[in-house]
Amino acid sequence: AQVFEKLGGFNEGTGLDIEAFWRHSVGTGFVARAIAKKLQTEVDAAFLGGMLHDLGKIVLDRYFGDYYKSVTELVKEETISIRQAEQDILGVTHADVGGQLAEEWNFPTNYLNSILFHHNPRNTHRHQRLVCVVHLADVICRELEFGNGGDDVVPEIEESVLDRFTLGDRGLKILREAAAEDLADADSFLSGLAG
Repeated sequence: AQVFEKLGGFNEGTGLDIEAFWRHSVGTGFVARAIAKKLQTEVDAAFLGGMLHDLGKIVLDRYFGDYYKSVTELVKEETISIRQAEQDILGVTHADVGGQLAEEWNFPTNYLNSILFHHNPRNTHRHQRLVCVVHLADVICRELEFGNGGDDVVPEIEESVLDRFTLGDRGLKILREAAAEDLADADSFLSGLAG
């Protein structure tokens, strides 16, 4: 709630659809919690890690709006991921910026790593289980089209994540079903934040 309040809640951004952004962030938190319950690992940390994973996007949109508007325009023009557009235009990604902010705000390293490495969990050497859960949650939330992270590109689940949890098609199906059930509560949570 403090992050939501500090970064402006549903106030319109420059390039991001802020309401869709927060819906995706909260949805990813709920999906991460559902996945963590099924995998019996770090349930509370997964919820917060999922909610905070895209923190860098809101920072870029709020404080570097003119630049970030160019990013969101490129995403629409070329149908590429927002991460690719950030790298192409800004030379950094929302994960880099979010990680820097998390460090400045003295976030615990488990959340710092889930922000920094949610797109490439194989690169983290600490808190791998949590980072992998957040990665899975981000992808599944996008598949379920709950909110929007700034683009319509659904990333692939990284092979190392599937290996870590020994997940095949059946296991992923179970996680997707659990995620869809938990997302019913995410809208109520969002209403409470916005209210």
